[in-house]
Amino acid sequence: MRWWTDVSPWQVLTKLDTTQELDPLLRRYLEGSQTQPLKRVLEVVSGLGCDTILVETDYIGQDYRSEYTAFYSQLFRTVPDRAHRLHFYSFGGNTQPIDPIEISYHGSYLGYAVLRPLPRGSIVRACLTPPVEQVAHLYGLVKDRVHLFGQEYEVAGMPFMQQDAHFTTCAHAAAWMAHQAGALRRDTCPRPSADFALASGFVHPYPRVFPHDGLSDDQINELFSFMGMPSVFHSLATPDNRSSLSRDDISRSLTSWLTPYLHSGLPALVAFDRHVVVALALDDSRHELIYHDDQEGPYRSSTIDGLLNMHCHDKGYVSVHVPVPRKTWLPPKRAVDHATKAYPEILQRLKKMEHSTEIMGDAESERKPLDLPSRVYMCRGTEYKQRLRDRGFAGEPLRQLLMLNLPREVVVVEFYEKDPQIQADAAVQVEVVCDATYSGVDLPDISWRIGTSLLLYRELGPRDRQSGPADVLYKLERPLPTTGILGINRFLNPMRSR
Repeated sequence: MRWWTDVSPWQVLTKLDTTQELDPLLRRYLEGSQTQPLKRVLEVVSGLGCDTILVETDYIGQDYRSEYTAFYSQLFRTVPDRAHRLHFYSFGGNTQPIDPIEISYHGSYLGYAVLRPLPRGSIVRACLTPPVEQVAHLYGLVKDRVHLFGQEYEVAGMPFMQQDAHFTTCAHAAAWMAHQAGALRRDTCPRPSADFALASGFVHPYPRVFPHDGLSDDQINELFSFMGMPSVFHSLATPDNRSSLSRDDISRSLTSWLTPYLHSGLPALVAFDRHVVVALALDDSRHELIYHDDQEGPYRSSTIDGLLNMHCHDKGYVSVHVPVPRKTWLPPKRAVDHATKAYPEILQRLKKMEHSTEIMGDAESERKPLDLPSRVYMCRGTEYKQRLRDRGFAGEPLRQLLMLNLPREVVVVEFYEKDPQIQADAAVQVEVVCDATYSGVDLPDISWRIGTSLLLYRELGPRDRQSGPADVLYKLERPLPTTGILGINRFLNPMRSR
Protein backbone atom coordinates (compact mmCIF):
# COMPACT_ATOMS: atom_id res chain seq x y z
CA MET A 1 0.00 0.00 0.00
CA ARG A 2 2.88 2.38 -0.71
CA TRP A 3 0.64 4.42 -2.97
CA TRP A 4 -1.44 5.28 0.14
CA THR A 5 1.34 7.41 1.62
CA ASP A 6 2.65 8.72 -1.73
CA VAL A 7 -0.57 10.53 -2.64
CA SER A 8 -0.28 14.33 -2.44
CA PRO A 9 -1.96 15.90 0.63
CA TRP A 10 -5.12 17.16 -1.10
CA GLN A 11 -6.85 15.58 -4.08
CA VAL A 12 -9.90 16.84 -5.96
CA LEU A 13 -11.96 14.13 -7.69
CA THR A 14 -14.67 14.95 -10.24
CA LYS A 15 -15.07 11.74 -12.26
CA LEU A 16 -17.42 9.90 -9.91
CA ASP A 17 -19.69 7.82 -12.13
CA THR A 18 -18.88 4.16 -11.43
CA THR A 19 -20.36 3.18 -14.83
CA GLN A 20 -17.85 5.36 -16.67
CA GLU A 21 -14.18 6.29 -16.35
CA LEU A 22 -13.28 7.02 -12.72
CA ASP A 23 -10.57 9.18 -11.25
CA PRO A 24 -7.47 6.97 -10.77
CA LEU A 25 -7.45 7.51 -6.99
CA LEU A 26 -11.13 6.60 -6.67
CA ARG A 27 -10.48 3.50 -8.76
CA ARG A 28 -7.74 2.57 -6.29
CA TYR A 29 -10.15 2.86 -3.38
CA LEU A 30 -12.53 0.47 -5.11
CA GLU A 31 -9.92 -2.25 -5.50
CA GLY A 32 -10.34 -5.12 -3.07
CA SER A 33 -12.78 -7.79 -2.02
CA GLN A 34 -15.16 -5.81 0.26
CA THR A 35 -15.90 -2.64 -1.70
CA GLN A 36 -19.71 -2.80 -1.79
CA PRO A 37 -20.12 -0.42 1.21
CA LEU A 38 -17.95 2.22 -0.50
CA LYS A 39 -19.89 1.77 -3.74
CA ARG A 40 -23.09 2.31 -1.77
CA VAL A 41 -21.63 5.48 -0.23
CA LEU A 42 -20.91 6.80 -3.72
CA GLU A 43 -24.41 5.81 -4.82
CA VAL A 44 -26.00 7.71 -1.92
CA VAL A 45 -24.03 10.93 -2.44
CA SER A 46 -24.50 10.76 -6.23
CA GLY A 47 -28.25 10.66 -5.64
CA LEU A 48 -27.88 13.87 -3.62
CA GLY A 49 -26.08 15.62 -6.49
CA CYS A 50 -22.47 15.08 -5.44
CA ASP A 51 -20.11 16.20 -8.20
CA THR A 52 -16.86 16.78 -6.27
CA ILE A 53 -14.89 14.77 -3.71
CA LEU A 54 -12.15 16.45 -1.70
CA VAL A 55 -9.67 13.87 -0.37
CA GLU A 56 -7.78 14.63 2.85
CA THR A 57 -4.94 12.12 2.51
CA ASP A 58 -2.99 12.71 5.73
CA TYR A 59 -5.86 12.36 8.17
CA ILE A 60 -5.43 11.34 11.81
CA GLY A 61 -8.73 10.26 13.36
CA GLN A 62 -9.37 8.61 16.70
CA ASP A 63 -11.15 5.55 15.28
CA TYR A 64 -8.53 4.25 12.86
CA ARG A 65 -5.75 5.50 15.13
CA SER A 66 -7.16 3.40 17.99
CA GLU A 67 -7.33 0.33 15.74
CA TYR A 68 -3.81 0.92 14.49
CA THR A 69 -2.44 1.21 18.03
CA ALA A 70 -4.28 -1.84 19.31
CA PHE A 71 -3.71 -4.16 16.36
CA TYR A 72 -2.13 -3.04 13.07
CA SER A 73 1.01 -1.54 14.61
CA GLN A 74 1.86 -5.01 15.95
CA LEU A 75 1.79 -6.79 12.60
CA PHE A 76 4.94 -7.88 10.78
CA ARG A 77 3.49 -6.44 7.61
CA THR A 78 3.76 -2.66 7.33
CA VAL A 79 0.39 -0.89 7.49
CA PRO A 80 0.17 2.93 7.12
CA ASP A 81 -0.84 4.77 10.29
CA ARG A 82 -2.81 7.51 8.52
CA ALA A 83 -6.32 7.37 7.10
CA HIS A 84 -7.85 9.15 4.10
CA ARG A 85 -10.96 11.24 4.66
CA LEU A 86 -13.29 11.86 1.72
CA HIS A 87 -15.48 14.98 1.82
CA PHE A 88 -18.50 15.03 -0.53
CA TYR A 89 -19.71 18.30 -2.11
CA SER A 90 -22.40 19.40 -4.51
CA PHE A 91 -22.21 22.53 -6.63
CA GLY A 92 -25.63 22.09 -8.21
CA GLY A 93 -24.41 22.43 -11.78
CA ASN A 94 -22.42 25.58 -11.09
CA THR A 95 -18.77 25.96 -12.02
CA GLN A 96 -16.61 23.86 -9.74
CA PRO A 97 -13.43 25.43 -8.35
CA ILE A 98 -10.24 23.35 -8.32
CA ASP A 99 -8.70 24.87 -5.20
CA PRO A 100 -9.45 22.77 -2.06
CA ILE A 101 -10.15 25.80 0.12
CA GLU A 102 -12.50 27.30 -2.47
CA ILE A 103 -14.31 23.98 -2.75
CA SER A 104 -14.80 23.81 1.01
CA TYR A 105 -16.08 27.38 1.19
CA HIS A 106 -18.53 27.31 -1.72
CA GLY A 107 -19.73 23.71 -2.04
CA SER A 108 -22.79 22.23 -0.38
CA TYR A 109 -21.49 19.67 2.14
CA LEU A 110 -23.09 16.21 1.96
CA GLY A 111 -20.99 14.23 4.42
CA TYR A 112 -17.73 12.35 4.76
CA ALA A 113 -16.17 8.87 4.82
CA VAL A 114 -12.91 7.94 6.57
CA LEU A 115 -11.04 5.07 4.86
CA ARG A 116 -8.57 2.60 6.34
CA PRO A 117 -5.48 1.62 4.25
CA LEU A 118 -6.81 -1.93 3.89
CA PRO A 119 -7.95 -3.98 0.88
CA ARG A 120 -10.91 -5.27 2.93
CA GLY A 121 -13.22 -3.26 5.16
CA SER A 122 -12.02 0.19 4.21
CA ILE A 123 -14.68 2.45 5.82
CA VAL A 124 -13.78 3.03 9.46
CA ARG A 125 -16.27 5.86 9.91
CA ALA A 126 -18.79 7.77 7.80
CA CYS A 127 -21.77 10.06 8.15
CA LEU A 128 -23.82 11.04 5.12
CA THR A 129 -26.97 13.01 4.44
CA PRO A 130 -29.64 10.32 3.87
CA PRO A 131 -31.38 9.75 0.52
CA VAL A 132 -34.27 12.11 -0.07
CA GLU A 133 -36.87 9.33 -0.18
CA GLN A 134 -35.83 8.08 3.28
CA VAL A 135 -35.69 11.38 5.15
CA ALA A 136 -39.34 11.45 6.20
CA HIS A 137 -38.98 8.09 7.97
CA LEU A 138 -35.71 8.65 9.82
CA TYR A 139 -36.65 9.97 13.26
CA GLY A 140 -33.20 9.44 14.76
CA LEU A 141 -30.97 11.66 12.63
CA VAL A 142 -28.04 13.02 14.65
CA LYS A 143 -25.74 15.92 13.90
CA ASP A 144 -22.10 15.11 13.28
CA ARG A 145 -19.68 18.03 13.13
CA VAL A 146 -16.63 18.16 10.85
CA HIS A 147 -13.82 20.73 10.84
CA LEU A 148 -11.88 21.58 7.69
CA PHE A 149 -9.85 24.66 6.75
CA GLY A 150 -11.11 26.54 9.79
CA GLN A 151 -14.76 25.82 8.99
CA GLU A 152 -17.26 23.68 10.83
CA TYR A 153 -19.69 21.57 8.82
CA GLU A 154 -22.76 19.88 10.23
CA VAL A 155 -24.14 16.64 8.78
CA ALA A 156 -27.59 15.33 9.79
CA GLY A 157 -27.35 11.58 9.28
CA MET A 158 -26.60 8.27 10.97
CA PRO A 159 -23.05 7.03 11.72
CA PHE A 160 -21.76 4.12 9.63
CA MET A 161 -18.81 1.75 10.01
CA GLN A 162 -17.54 -1.31 8.16
CA GLN A 163 -15.81 -4.25 9.85
CA ASP A 164 -12.19 -4.73 8.80
CA ALA A 165 -12.40 -8.57 8.72
CA HIS A 166 -9.33 -8.77 10.98
CA PHE A 167 -9.79 -6.85 14.21
CA THR A 168 -13.55 -6.13 14.26
CA THR A 169 -16.62 -8.15 13.25
CA CYS A 170 -20.07 -7.12 12.04
CA ALA A 171 -21.32 -7.17 15.65
CA HIS A 172 -18.57 -4.76 16.74
CA ALA A 173 -19.33 -2.45 13.80
CA ALA A 174 -23.08 -2.53 14.50
CA ALA A 175 -22.53 -1.85 18.22
CA TRP A 176 -20.27 1.10 17.41
CA MET A 177 -22.86 2.59 15.01
CA ALA A 178 -25.68 2.46 17.58
CA HIS A 179 -23.43 3.70 20.38
CA GLN A 180 -21.99 6.55 18.28
CA ALA A 181 -25.53 7.71 17.47
CA GLY A 182 -26.17 7.81 21.23
CA ALA A 183 -22.94 9.74 21.80
CA LEU A 184 -23.91 12.34 19.19
CA ARG A 185 -27.27 12.65 21.00
CA ARG A 186 -25.26 13.18 24.22
CA ASP A 187 -26.81 10.12 25.83
CA THR A 188 -23.32 8.77 26.52
CA CYS A 189 -19.64 9.51 25.87
CA PRO A 190 -18.08 8.72 22.47
CA ARG A 191 -15.73 5.74 22.29
CA PRO A 192 -13.26 4.89 19.49
CA SER A 193 -13.99 1.83 17.40
CA ALA A 194 -11.10 -0.23 18.83
CA ASP A 195 -12.68 -0.08 22.30
CA PHE A 196 -15.54 -2.28 21.10
CA ALA A 197 -13.18 -5.03 19.96
CA LEU A 198 -10.94 -4.77 23.02
CA ALA A 199 -13.82 -4.55 25.51
CA SER A 200 -15.19 -7.89 24.33
CA GLY A 201 -12.38 -9.58 26.25
CA PHE A 202 -13.20 -7.68 29.44
CA VAL A 203 -16.95 -8.18 29.55
CA HIS A 204 -16.90 -11.84 28.49
CA PRO A 205 -13.33 -13.17 28.39
CA TYR A 206 -12.09 -15.39 25.60
CA PRO A 207 -8.80 -17.29 25.69
CA ARG A 208 -7.78 -14.52 23.27
CA VAL A 209 -9.62 -11.28 22.55
CA PHE A 210 -9.11 -11.61 18.77
CA PRO A 211 -9.44 -12.99 16.25
CA HIS A 212 -12.95 -14.30 16.89
CA ASP A 213 -16.09 -15.07 14.91
CA GLY A 214 -18.46 -12.56 16.47
CA LEU A 215 -20.41 -11.81 19.64
CA SER A 216 -23.16 -13.70 21.40
CA ASP A 217 -26.31 -11.98 22.70
CA ASP A 218 -24.90 -11.97 26.24
CA GLN A 219 -21.69 -10.34 25.02
CA ILE A 220 -23.58 -7.65 23.10
CA ASN A 221 -25.71 -6.85 26.16
CA GLU A 222 -22.68 -6.67 28.43
CA LEU A 223 -20.76 -4.62 25.87
CA PHE A 224 -23.47 -1.94 25.75
CA SER A 225 -23.64 -1.83 29.56
CA PHE A 226 -19.87 -1.52 29.71
CA MET A 227 -20.04 1.38 27.22
CA GLY A 228 -22.67 3.30 29.22
CA MET A 229 -25.84 2.53 27.21
CA PRO A 230 -27.59 -0.61 28.54
CA SER A 231 -29.59 -2.37 25.86
CA VAL A 232 -33.14 -3.66 25.85
CA PHE A 233 -32.98 -7.24 24.60
CA HIS A 234 -35.64 -9.41 23.01
CA SER A 235 -35.21 -12.87 21.50
CA LEU A 236 -37.65 -13.51 18.65
CA ALA A 237 -36.54 -16.91 17.41
CA THR A 238 -34.20 -19.52 18.84
CA PRO A 239 -33.33 -23.06 17.77
CA ASP A 240 -35.75 -24.27 20.50
CA ASN A 241 -38.85 -22.42 19.29
CA ARG A 242 -37.96 -21.83 15.62
CA SER A 243 -39.87 -24.90 14.41
CA SER A 244 -43.12 -23.56 15.91
CA LEU A 245 -42.76 -20.10 14.34
CA SER A 246 -43.55 -19.27 10.74
CA ARG A 247 -41.68 -16.62 8.80
CA ASP A 248 -44.78 -14.40 9.03
CA ASP A 249 -44.84 -14.81 12.83
CA ILE A 250 -41.24 -13.62 13.11
CA SER A 251 -41.84 -10.76 10.68
CA ARG A 252 -44.89 -9.46 12.58
CA SER A 253 -43.19 -9.82 15.95
CA LEU A 254 -40.05 -8.04 14.74
CA THR A 255 -42.06 -5.16 13.25
CA SER A 256 -44.20 -4.61 16.36
CA TRP A 257 -41.19 -4.80 18.67
CA LEU A 258 -39.00 -2.44 16.62
CA THR A 259 -41.65 0.21 15.89
CA PRO A 260 -41.74 2.15 19.21
CA TYR A 261 -37.96 2.31 19.44
CA LEU A 262 -37.45 3.39 15.83
CA HIS A 263 -40.20 6.01 16.27
CA SER A 264 -38.19 7.20 19.29
CA GLY A 265 -35.15 7.74 17.10
CA LEU A 266 -33.22 4.87 18.68
CA PRO A 267 -31.37 2.54 16.26
CA ALA A 268 -31.65 -1.18 16.98
CA LEU A 269 -29.32 -4.11 16.34
CA VAL A 270 -31.07 -7.01 14.61
CA ALA A 271 -28.97 -10.14 15.03
CA PHE A 272 -29.32 -13.21 12.82
CA ASP A 273 -27.38 -16.48 12.78
CA ARG A 274 -24.17 -15.09 11.31
CA HIS A 275 -24.80 -11.40 10.75
CA VAL A 276 -25.97 -8.20 12.48
CA VAL A 277 -27.57 -5.13 10.88
CA VAL A 278 -28.60 -1.80 12.42
CA ALA A 279 -32.28 -0.94 11.94
CA LEU A 280 -32.84 2.81 11.51
CA ALA A 281 -36.47 3.29 10.47
CA LEU A 282 -39.61 1.67 9.10
CA ASP A 283 -41.02 2.90 5.80
CA ASP A 284 -44.71 2.16 6.36
CA SER A 285 -45.71 3.15 2.82
CA ARG A 286 -43.43 0.49 1.31
CA HIS A 287 -43.45 -1.91 4.26
CA GLU A 288 -39.66 -1.76 4.28
CA LEU A 289 -36.96 -1.52 6.91
CA ILE A 290 -34.23 1.09 6.44
CA TYR A 291 -30.94 -0.14 7.89
CA HIS A 292 -27.14 0.02 7.88
CA ASP A 293 -25.35 -3.15 6.83
CA ASP A 294 -21.60 -3.13 7.24
CA GLN A 295 -21.31 -5.59 4.33
CA GLU A 296 -23.70 -3.77 1.98
CA GLY A 297 -23.38 -0.13 3.00
CA PRO A 298 -25.44 2.66 4.61
CA TYR A 299 -29.13 3.43 4.16
CA ARG A 300 -30.13 0.10 2.65
CA SER A 301 -33.80 -0.83 2.47
CA SER A 302 -35.59 -4.15 2.28
CA THR A 303 -38.78 -5.77 3.42
CA ILE A 304 -38.38 -7.62 6.70
CA ASP A 305 -39.30 -10.82 4.86
CA GLY A 306 -36.45 -10.10 2.46
CA LEU A 307 -33.99 -9.72 5.33
CA LEU A 308 -35.21 -12.93 6.93
CA ASN A 309 -34.81 -14.76 3.63
CA MET A 310 -31.22 -13.55 3.36
CA HIS A 311 -30.06 -14.15 6.92
CA CYS A 312 -32.50 -16.40 8.81
CA HIS A 313 -32.44 -20.13 8.08
CA ASP A 314 -35.01 -22.77 8.98
CA LYS A 315 -33.37 -23.24 12.37
CA GLY A 316 -32.28 -19.64 12.44
CA TYR A 317 -31.85 -17.22 15.27
CA VAL A 318 -33.30 -13.68 15.45
CA SER A 319 -32.84 -11.23 18.32
CA VAL A 320 -32.98 -7.48 18.87
CA HIS A 321 -30.80 -5.18 20.99
CA VAL A 322 -31.75 -1.52 21.51
CA PRO A 323 -29.24 0.60 23.45
CA VAL A 324 -31.26 3.18 25.39
CA PRO A 325 -30.33 6.14 27.62
CA ARG A 326 -29.22 4.88 31.03
CA LYS A 327 -32.14 6.45 32.93
CA THR A 328 -34.85 4.97 30.70
CA TRP A 329 -36.67 2.14 32.49
CA LEU A 330 -40.28 2.15 31.28
CA PRO A 331 -40.98 -0.28 28.39
CA PRO A 332 -43.20 1.28 25.68
CA LYS A 333 -45.72 -1.57 25.76
CA ARG A 334 -46.23 -1.15 29.49
CA ALA A 335 -46.97 2.55 28.97
CA VAL A 336 -49.67 1.68 26.41
CA ASP A 337 -51.19 -0.91 28.76
CA HIS A 338 -51.15 1.59 31.61
CA ALA A 339 -52.85 4.31 29.56
CA THR A 340 -55.54 1.92 28.35
CA LYS A 341 -56.25 0.64 31.84
CA ALA A 342 -56.15 4.06 33.54
CA TYR A 343 -58.37 5.90 31.06
CA PRO A 344 -61.78 5.03 32.62
CA GLU A 345 -60.48 6.08 36.04
CA ILE A 346 -59.22 9.37 34.60
CA LEU A 347 -62.64 10.05 33.07
CA GLN A 348 -64.36 9.43 36.39
CA ARG A 349 -61.93 11.74 38.13
CA LEU A 350 -62.51 14.43 35.51
CA LYS A 351 -66.26 14.30 36.00
CA LYS A 352 -65.79 15.19 39.65
CA MET A 353 -63.58 18.19 38.95
CA GLU A 354 -64.71 21.78 38.58
CA HIS A 355 -65.61 22.91 35.02
CA SER A 356 -65.44 19.35 33.68
CA THR A 357 -69.16 19.21 32.88
CA GLU A 358 -68.87 22.35 30.76
CA ILE A 359 -66.20 20.91 28.47
CA MET A 360 -66.81 17.16 28.55
CA GLY A 361 -69.36 15.69 26.19
CA ASP A 362 -70.98 12.27 26.42
CA ALA A 363 -69.02 11.03 23.43
CA GLU A 364 -65.71 11.86 25.08
CA SER A 365 -66.73 10.33 28.38
CA GLU A 366 -67.62 6.98 26.80
CA ARG A 367 -64.68 6.62 24.38
CA LYS A 368 -61.89 4.27 25.42
CA PRO A 369 -58.35 4.24 24.01
CA LEU A 370 -58.62 0.48 23.76
CA ASP A 371 -60.87 1.03 20.73
CA LEU A 372 -58.35 3.33 19.01
CA PRO A 373 -55.06 2.65 17.19
CA SER A 374 -52.07 3.83 19.19
CA ARG A 375 -48.51 5.03 18.68
CA VAL A 376 -45.87 5.20 21.40
CA TYR A 377 -42.42 6.74 21.48
CA MET A 378 -39.77 7.92 23.94
CA CYS A 379 -38.05 11.29 23.99
CA ARG A 380 -36.40 13.70 26.37
CA GLY A 381 -38.66 15.90 28.45
CA THR A 382 -36.99 18.97 26.94
CA GLU A 383 -37.66 17.67 23.41
CA TYR A 384 -41.33 17.15 24.19
CA LYS A 385 -41.56 20.80 25.24
CA GLN A 386 -39.57 22.03 22.25
CA ARG A 387 -42.05 20.41 19.86
CA LEU A 388 -45.19 21.85 21.41
CA ARG A 389 -45.02 25.04 19.33
CA ASP A 390 -44.35 23.02 16.15
CA ARG A 391 -47.51 21.05 16.85
CA GLY A 392 -49.63 24.19 17.22
CA PHE A 393 -49.82 24.68 20.99
CA ALA A 394 -50.10 28.33 21.98
CA GLY A 395 -51.31 30.65 24.71
CA GLU A 396 -52.03 29.44 28.21
CA PRO A 397 -52.02 25.68 27.37
CA LEU A 398 -48.50 26.06 26.00
CA ARG A 399 -47.43 28.03 29.05
CA GLN A 400 -48.84 25.41 31.44
CA LEU A 401 -47.10 22.54 29.64
CA LEU A 402 -43.79 24.40 29.37
CA MET A 403 -43.83 24.98 33.13
CA LEU A 404 -44.38 21.28 33.92
CA ASN A 405 -41.56 19.65 35.84
CA LEU A 406 -40.68 16.80 33.47
CA PRO A 407 -38.10 14.03 33.98
CA ARG A 408 -35.14 13.66 31.63
CA GLU A 409 -36.91 10.93 29.62
CA VAL A 410 -40.64 10.55 28.96
CA VAL A 411 -42.78 8.00 27.16
CA VAL A 412 -45.63 9.49 25.12
CA VAL A 413 -48.66 7.38 24.12
CA GLU A 414 -50.94 8.75 21.39
CA PHE A 415 -54.34 7.28 20.50
CA TYR A 416 -55.66 8.20 17.04
CA GLU A 417 -59.11 8.38 15.49
CA LYS A 418 -57.68 6.57 12.42
CA ASP A 419 -54.65 4.35 11.93
CA PRO A 420 -51.69 6.78 11.60
CA GLN A 421 -49.77 4.18 9.57
CA ILE A 422 -52.46 4.42 6.87
CA GLN A 423 -53.96 7.91 7.25
CA ALA A 424 -51.35 10.66 7.23
CA ASP A 425 -53.91 13.19 8.54
CA ALA A 426 -55.00 11.04 11.49
CA ALA A 427 -55.78 13.21 14.52
CA VAL A 428 -54.66 12.48 18.06
CA GLN A 429 -57.66 11.92 20.34
CA VAL A 430 -55.89 11.01 23.57
CA GLU A 431 -52.30 11.73 24.54
CA VAL A 432 -50.62 10.49 27.72
CA VAL A 433 -47.16 11.51 28.96
CA CYS A 434 -45.50 9.06 31.36
CA ASP A 435 -42.31 9.18 33.40
CA ALA A 436 -39.82 6.96 31.53
CA THR A 437 -37.37 6.97 34.45
CA TYR A 438 -39.80 5.04 36.67
CA SER A 439 -41.05 1.48 36.27
CA GLY A 440 -42.68 0.61 39.59
CA VAL A 441 -46.11 -0.83 40.19
CA ASP A 442 -47.75 2.58 40.71
CA LEU A 443 -46.71 3.99 37.34
CA PRO A 444 -47.12 7.80 37.41
CA ASP A 445 -48.58 9.59 34.39
CA ILE A 446 -47.73 13.28 34.10
CA SER A 447 -50.35 14.73 31.76
CA TRP A 448 -53.43 13.75 29.74
CA ARG A 449 -54.80 15.45 26.66
CA ILE A 450 -58.31 14.20 25.77
CA GLY A 451 -59.98 15.29 22.55
CA THR A 452 -59.48 18.93 21.69
CA SER A 453 -60.70 20.42 24.94
CA LEU A 454 -59.35 18.65 28.01
CA LEU A 455 -55.91 19.13 29.46
CA LEU A 456 -55.15 17.39 32.73
CA TYR A 457 -51.70 17.51 34.23
CA ARG A 458 -50.20 16.56 37.55
CA GLU A 459 -47.85 18.58 39.69
CA LEU A 460 -45.11 15.98 40.08
CA GLY A 461 -42.08 16.84 42.16
CA PRO A 462 -39.76 15.25 44.72
CA ARG A 463 -42.08 15.95 47.65
CA ASP A 464 -45.23 14.94 45.80
CA ARG A 465 -44.02 11.36 45.55
CA GLN A 466 -44.92 10.89 49.20
CA SER A 467 -48.29 12.62 49.26
CA GLY A 468 -49.37 11.78 45.73
CA PRO A 469 -49.75 14.07 42.68
CA ALA A 470 -52.17 16.96 42.69
CA ASP A 471 -54.45 16.94 39.63
CA VAL A 472 -54.97 20.20 37.78
CA LEU A 473 -57.67 20.55 35.12
CA TYR A 474 -57.17 23.47 32.80
CA LYS A 475 -60.25 25.05 31.20
CA LEU A 476 -59.32 25.79 27.60
CA GLU A 477 -60.46 28.81 25.65
CA ARG A 478 -59.52 27.35 22.25
CA PRO A 479 -59.27 23.79 20.90
CA LEU A 480 -56.01 21.94 21.40
CA PRO A 481 -54.12 20.90 18.25
CA THR A 482 -54.40 17.26 17.23
CA THR A 483 -51.02 16.83 15.50
CA GLY A 484 -48.85 14.09 16.96
CA ILE A 485 -45.16 14.58 17.56
CA LEU A 486 -44.27 12.53 14.48
CA GLY A 487 -46.47 14.70 12.28
CA ILE A 488 -44.11 17.68 12.20
CA ASN A 489 -41.17 18.23 9.85
CA ARG A 490 -38.77 15.52 10.98
CA PHE A 491 -35.83 16.47 8.77
CA LEU A 492 -35.54 20.04 9.97
CA ASN A 493 -36.13 18.97 13.56
CA PRO A 494 -35.53 15.21 13.83
CA MET A 495 -36.13 13.20 16.98
CA ARG A 496 -33.22 13.25 19.42
CA SER A 497 -31.07 15.43 17.15
CA ARG A 498 -28.26 17.36 18.79
